[in-house]
Amino acid sequence: MSITDASRTQASFRERLPVAGKALLVFWVVIGLSVAGTAGVLAWLGPLPKAPPTRHVAVPAPVKPAVAHSAAHPASTPLPPAAPLPPITGPHLALLLGGFGYSERLTAAALATLPPQVAFLVSPYLPGLPALIAQARRNGHELYLNLPVQGPAPDERSAGPHALGYGNTADQDMTALDWSLGRAPGIIGISVADPLPHEGVAAPGFAATPDFPPVARAIDRKGLMVLVNGPERSGLPRDLRASDSLNLDTDAASLDATLAALSRRALNGEYVLAVTSTVTPTGLERLAAWCDGLKSAGVTLVAPSRMLTSDTRTLPPSSPEPIFVPSPPLPPTLDQPS
Repeated sequence: MSITDASRTQASFRERLPVAGKALLVFWVVIGLSVAGTAGVLAWLGPLPKAPPTRHVAVPAPVKPAVAHSAAHPASTPLPPAAPLPPITGPHLALLLGGFGYSERLTAAALATLPPQVAFLVSPYLPGLPALIAQARRNGHELYLNLPVQGPAPDERSAGPHALGYGNTADQDMTALDWSLGRAPGIIGISVADPLPHEGVAAPGFAATPDFPPVARAIDRKGLMVLVNGPERSGLPRDLRASDSLNLDTDAASLDATLAALSRRALNGEYVLAVTSTVTPTGLERLAAWCDGLKSAGVTLVAPSRMLTSDTRTLPPSSPEPIFVPSPPLPPTLDQPS
């Protein structure tokens, strides 16, 4: 076959190809030219340089961020328990001042004149209670909460809208307890001071009823002490007992005689933890003078919590009956249930 005949044959073949076949033929021609061009460029550039040797770098293990030990993030290793305090020996007594915080003037006077061993009893109904507690703690005083408790005749004397006691279910008592505790951050104990029974009412106080032990155990679980009246006992390790109700709302001579009697009882080795229900100018003045003279009289004034280790754990023979510590009246704005 001649060249002319071959050309004619190729032209006839292209003419007979469909449009898609022509496009495919053009595609492969372009690919072939591209490969040939790339091979030529690589041959002109020469071989590629060798890659550098791989270096193995040690990567340190990730370090966990430090977490500050706090109440939300406690330390993994608990702190050892504090060493037990030695027993209180020798003549000693304790004083818990009730009615603290009702008068701004008398509150300031109590903080300025009373030694830090005197503890303060506060009501959960007091306005601005957290700030008041913080101020007293800065001065070194222990704070106890006067738990509102309904007496045997709740219809005649109200203990406020958040009181425990008669007429409540167990759940209602716990709800009232939680409300009172939420109002008083920084306290170290709870006083369950039953109101003075009304004449002709023979019902027992709250601390002597079957409803009290569950409340006492709930208080103990929160790490707080329980203070009750007279011979009634909570049955808990942190059990305090008030031996005397001290009335400051009297004349100076009568109050001095009462305070001197407390000193003599302490000198005789008797258990003395006195609780006042009110604060008066005269009472506060005579109380401060008495505290100043206790050391020279041979009596040590201790904080109420130290009475847990007192070596005088029996009631004096002259006080075999329960001592009722009446609660101070409620502030006028809080006397009505809410």
